[in-house]
Amino acid sequence: MQLFLPTTLPVEVRFKAEISKLRRSPEELYQALADLMNGRLASLVLTANRTRILSCRPAGAGARGLDLRLHGCFLEADHPTLEAVAGYSLGILPQRRRRHALEVLRRHFDAHQALLREPTRPRNPPRVQLRSRGRVVDLAALFEALNQEFFAGRIEAAITWGKSLPKRPPRSADRRTLRLGSYDGRRKLIRIHRALDDPKVPAAVIETVIYHEMLHADLPPVVAGGRRRFHTPEFRRRERLHPSFAFTELWLEEHLPYLLSARYRPC
Repeated sequence: MQLFLPTTLPVEVRFKAEISKLRRSPEELYQALADLMNGRLASLVLTANRTRILSCRPAGAGARGLDLRLHGCFLEADHPTLEAVAGYSLGILPQRRRRHALEVLRRHFDAHQALLREPTRPRNPPRVQLRSRGRVVDLAALFEALNQEFFAGRIEAAITWGKSLPKRPPRSADRRTLRLGSYDGRRKLIRIHRALDDPKVPAAVIETVIYHEMLHADLPPVVAGGRRRFHTPEFRRRERLHPSFAFTELWLEEHLPYLLSARYRPC
């Protein structure tokens, strides 16, 4: 997108970033450079090109002087930096001073290029189709009961069954572990593995798994040693408050092979 300034000066701005708070307006930058270049500046185009921060060529269409393309961060340049822009563009500097001018330009660009970056908008995660009612278990009903009994209704999260079970295991399938639940803090979403949607799985086990994920929603992770800890001592203490915690641990240990095989039965 190109924005053309309503001005009689030959200045063009080709970026969308906010520039009202910078040291100079585009017109003021043009005038300052025109003075430093002794009137040889025919036109000025300001860009957000990070590959070529400055380029200069003779003016076209019979015009006199030079057409200058310059990165917009030089709207924030001080006078010595603009002197370097003018001297480098005119090509009148001795080689040593030309190298110095180029170094001045690069230092300014490195320090100020972020001024033209538009603030990134956080992308909303893709919508997830909620499926809380399974073949056997209604997750939403269990969630609501647990929320009232253990959390005073303060957990604001959605709950859904995970993806449908594949009919056969992939070649790289890990047959020793199974993640029964997860909590996505960004979406405020609890997912429960579909292997638990089975009449052979006790309701107490499913409730305990849901309760575990609700604790993640209630207890934020703690940063320690540069790493986030989710299962803190407080988390473990509260996890054991569920009356079916010990039963669930034992049942899952004894029935893990069954649940692992259940991963690949069609729903």
